[in-house]
Amino acid sequence: MNLGEELLLLALRDNKGTVRSTVSLVIEQGLAGALLIELMFAGKVLVRDKKLYVADSDATGDELLDTALSHIGNSKRERGAKYWVKKLDSRMMENRETIADRLVERGILVRKSGRRLLIVPTTRYKSIDGSAKLKLRKKIHTAVLGGRTPDQHLAALICLVQVCELSREVFPKHEQRVAEEGMKEISSSGAVGEVVVEAIDGIKKAITLDPSTAYITPTP
Repeated sequence: MNLGEELLLLALRDNKGTVRSTVSLVIEQGLAGALLIELMFAGKVLVRDKKLYVADSDATGDELLDTALSHIGNSKRERGAKYWVKKLDSRMMENRETIADRLVERGILVRKSGRRLLIVPTTRYKSIDGSAKLKLRKKIHTAVLGGRTPDQHLAALICLVQVCELSREVFPKHEQRVAEEGMKEISSSGAVGEVVVEAIDGIKKAITLDPSTAYITPTP
């Protein structure tokens, strides 16, 4: 799985197959940031003076990544990660469904359609057996609370979990406070790398600028 697929899988609640309302306000920015990080890991996009530029315009073969790469490459000037997170997240509601459907195709999720109040169409994505999500949680737990140094990919995922406020979905309640501190340490460590720092900073700034995230009250 790539970062976006892993992030969305973790964001989906086990019992409901939907994203918690508070997380739903920021998950699009998180998924957009995940696209940028994947492009930077692949050497397609690099950072220069806090701006992103295309270093390799050849297609990756992934539709979502190639669309993002095209947007960045066609820009009249180089822009920072914050701009691209906001630019890309405008389509992430649609892309979120594309990512979820990929997980369905892989046999990780099952798609269930229904109606709320017999009128409003709803779609839920529930884990088939929960093994893929459990494996991800264990890897994150080992890095954050077990003291094992994460590789670059896992460190990036942990940063995305933190910025998207997914600790409730990853750690049991009694571990969440300590886990938050552990994720902060990883986010500021050398394991993350410049490209991830730039993308995560862009996500944070994009969330701050989004008026819909200004007032968030937790929901069960």
